Amino acid sequence: MTPGRFKEAERDYLAVLAVEPQNAAAWNNLGNTNAGMGNWAEAAEFFGRGAALSPTFSFASANRAVALFQTGQTDAAVREMRALLRKYPDFPDTRAALTAALWSLGKEADAETNWCGR
Repeated sequence: MTPGRFKEAERDYLAVLAVEPQNAAAWNNLGNTNAGMGNWAEAAEFFGRGAALSPTFSFASANRAVALFQTGQTDAAVREMRALLRKYPDFPDTRAALTAALWSLGKEADAETNWCGR
């Protein structure tokens, strides 16, 4: 997606969802466009819809956790990231996100332990 074209992408994903409201990938991508525009609360909602429609679509769940962190819901975000890593311990995106979240919260030792995967 070209930077600055998030509004166009948003329109496109809304058009897809008008025809296929159960399309988890479209909800996730609508979340991505909103995250790109800095609309983190809306992004969290859209990622959540994608995750609810397809619980094994781990990227939607991981994206939701990051969006929650961005909206200041740090405890909920960390809980969701940890839950995802229990389910998918080798998920590098979530491991990196949790490490960064913990580090930014001043929990450097937890961040380092998480990064090592233990």
